[in-house]
Amino acid sequence: MSNIKDVAKLAGVSVSTVSNIINNKTSVSEELYQKVIKAMEELDYHPNFLAINLRRKKIGFIGIIASSLAGHYHQIFEGINQIAKENRCQPILKIVSSAGEEIREIESLRQLSVSGIVVMSSYLNEETIRYYDDVGVPVVFVDHYPINTAHNIVRFDNYQIVTNLTAELMKLGKTVGLITGSWFLGSEDECKNGYLDALDPAVQALPVMFETDFNKERAFSEIINYFCALPTLPDCVIVSAAHLSETVLEVCSVLNMKTVNIYALSGDNWAKHRADSVSYLRRDAIRCGIQAAELLFQNMEKPKFFETKQICIEPHGIVQKMLEEKILTIPKDVRGKTLKLLLLESNISKTVETLSRDFTAQTGIEVSVTAASQTELIRVILENARNRSSDYDIIMADMHWLQKLKQENVFCRLNDLVPLDKILPRYVRDVRSYILSGNESEDLYALPILTGYQMLAYRSDLFDDAYLKKKFYLKYGVQLTPPQTWNDFNLTAKFFTRQFNKESPVEYGTCLSGSRPDGIMAEFLPRQWSYNGKFLGSNGLDMVSAANLRAVKNLCESYRYSYPDCMNFLEDEQVQEFAKGNIAMISSYNVHLQDRLDVTDQNIRFARNPGTSALIGGWMLGINAYSKQIEESAIFLSWEMSDKISVYSSLLGQVSPFKSVFYDNELLTIYPWMRIINEPAVALRGKEFSASSFPNDNVGRQFEQTLSDNLWRAILGEITPEEALENTQTCFPNAFQMLTHND
Repeated sequence: MSNIKDVAKLAGVSVSTVSNIINNKTSVSEELYQKVIKAMEELDYHPNFLAINLRRKKIGFIGIIASSLAGHYHQIFEGINQIAKENRCQPILKIVSSAGEEIREIESLRQLSVSGIVVMSSYLNEETIRYYDDVGVPVVFVDHYPINTAHNIVRFDNYQIVTNLTAELMKLGKTVGLITGSWFLGSEDECKNGYLDALDPAVQALPVMFETDFNKERAFSEIINYFCALPTLPDCVIVSAAHLSETVLEVCSVLNMKTVNIYALSGDNWAKHRADSVSYLRRDAIRCGIQAAELLFQNMEKPKFFETKQICIEPHGIVQKMLEEKILTIPKDVRGKTLKLLLLESNISKTVETLSRDFTAQTGIEVSVTAASQTELIRVILENARNRSSDYDIIMADMHWLQKLKQENVFCRLNDLVPLDKILPRYVRDVRSYILSGNESEDLYALPILTGYQMLAYRSDLFDDAYLKKKFYLKYGVQLTPPQTWNDFNLTAKFFTRQFNKESPVEYGTCLSGSRPDGIMAEFLPRQWSYNGKFLGSNGLDMVSAANLRAVKNLCESYRYSYPDCMNFLEDEQVQEFAKGNIAMISSYNVHLQDRLDVTDQNIRFARNPGTSALIGGWMLGINAYSKQIEESAIFLSWEMSDKISVYSSLLGQVSPFKSVFYDNELLTIYPWMRIINEPAVALRGKEFSASSFPNDNVGRQFEQTLSDNLWRAILGEITPEEALENTQTCFPNAFQMLTHND
């Protein structure tokens, strides 16, 4: 097996020169760099970066002490582990079952020379705290924490959650009890204080609260004896941890206390239907773990000068959401009725039809789904509107059709039919901005149920490769990162195209979506927007502008680095080619990326689309203006837009554009691209100049077809970029008069 000395000898340089090149410690000439790289390739020498980083102390160990990995503790650990991986640090997990064992494990971690410790233990006492005080490395307590400690703390706002829940239940006339772990722990003391502060003597004269062991088995005997000693059972019991709720549920079953409702503080969990008598108040457990690990690494970087912090994970109104989800207002005499839905033939229609059983179970209203192709769907929608037909109650439409459908009076106004004040704030930022167009009082006629966003997908194994990063820096003088502008995109794509870089591990830098008109328009519009290009000027159609020309030239250059046989590619074909592993990066829609890629196995990561703007598309639901069941249809829309149905829909592949989905840490494990949607870096925009912009559908489609055909000819080099724009301008001399809105 070759070593660094063999490389130095073959390259004719010193060992220190080879070492400096491997470690990016020096700037050398391209010729010398290539000699070393060539020698390494010939000898098949690969540096042991693990050993290198250990010597530099870039990779270390952190300790994690936990009393359990049940329930939300496992999710906290997931968050810690995620940040540890990003920092190339190895976590050492110790599960303890007593305070004495915890002390022994603290000493064990000290002997292993860990750089820091995260503690999520329910066995904390004065003795264990003294050991943490003397351990000699940064410590972060997460969830459970000692009161009045000088250590770092990341905690949930248990006080606010329990206060709000107790108050809301008492407003309903309910008596409320509380069961927690040891009140020595700050997390449990917060629950006790929140409960006592919210207790209403008009409803309940005395508190019913009990301090028990966090161990489920030991807690069983303590809780059953406590319940048997109570003269009257409370209507509701709040429990400070989800795993304790299982014990309380078991006790209630043994004692035949089926009327007691249990409310348990939980973690990230999309599942809502378990025992009918148990409700789980979700807290952001994974985010709690992430923040605890981030705080630990910040402390580890400056151990002597770091000021300890206490971070509180806000509950975001979870009590109100949980109570509201249980209530669906249903008018009288609706059972036996049937709502007729006209939907796109796709996974969306299958998902809506499957989940509509829940709607029927709650309301007694049946749901009948008719699915149609995209072409057939728009034809039937317009035909029904012109005939004022009530054949369908709820209609699905492409976002880009909405302007046209409003002109045809397809949908009725939703503002007074559904609770928009509750629905709109739950959309993610870009979707809400798109719906409202900056006008909070705007009349709304349809609501999104599925949205697609253009974003960048790239091969992380290429962008993280040390050799490629070094070569890119030597060649261009900048770091190899996911491109943020379209100029950067072409520079990076060129670097990864073997025709221009013989050492590229893949053949092509990118793959365009070349189908006309939709594929090319999806490629052109984000470039046009980024260069501040427009179709319309003060005197009408103004295609031949400097900004439009820059966008066309950038698009033509991108094709030089693209998989060449993409002429008929839409997003599905584009992503399929990328998935084969011979392309470095693509710009495409999330809905196609999630269906075609195994992001874990294929080393795929996601970033915001290059430039300033990216396309947003998707599908909306509205109520037929001529439906005879307007009120029932409004109930269906409110049900469809609920957090519960949004999460279920997303699990079935129809990712709903609501915060409850995009902030769900469990869903982020299967849809990692959702992490970047709310980053305020790139504005999402719909097509502003498309077929729906014209009163005559044929004219609008003709414009898109003409422009995309000319763009494709420029891409192939048959005409110049200037000629592509001039040809389109010539074909539509009266476009300004035909448009229904100014660009």
